[in-house]
Amino acid sequence: MNKIFTLFFILLNFSFAYSNEKSDSLAVLVTQAKTPLEKANLNLEYSWKIKYTDLDQAFSICETSMEVLIDQDDQNGIAVAKSYLGVYYYLDNNMALAIKYLKEAAVLFKDLENSARLCKVYNNLGLAYGSLFDYNTALKYYNKVLEIKEKDPESFDISTNLINIATIYYLSLIHIW
Repeated sequence: MNKIFTLFFILLNFSFAYSNEKSDSLAVLVTQAKTPLEKANLNLEYSWKIKYTDLDQAFSICETSMEVLIDQDDQNGIAVAKSYLGVYYYLDNNMALAIKYLKEAAVLFKDLENSARLCKVYNNLGLAYGSLFDYNTALKYYNKVLEIKEKDPESFDISTNLINIATIYYLSLIHIW
């Protein structure tokens, strides 16, 4: 079942050709960054682009970037870094740390009133809980996305969320048998 969630995650959040091209241009921009904060934010995006090809490097870059973001008190950057670490831990099959970082990111994005990012984090929390077969909690997070979507139509593509909800219902039926 964990493989099903990983497959959904990869299919919904990844584009091979665009990612390679984008990561190459980001690597160049990082070398041209003028301030530590600018470099940390670019490195953070670079780590996101390489997560499927070099997860260990993505972890390292993200953690180093987060230190700078904390030092500079960049709350949005910290929230992004924590959400990325949550995804990286998910990909590393460490659900406890994935959930920890995703929940921390959710609090920050809620405080920042960033509904688009908050929806993505709630969606990823649903994926993490679903991979643990905790379908009730997964549905709780997917339903939070729907609540936000009702208030802010620009916040998230609802079709992804509805597919995830349908998948949870399907998986919960399989487990009944």
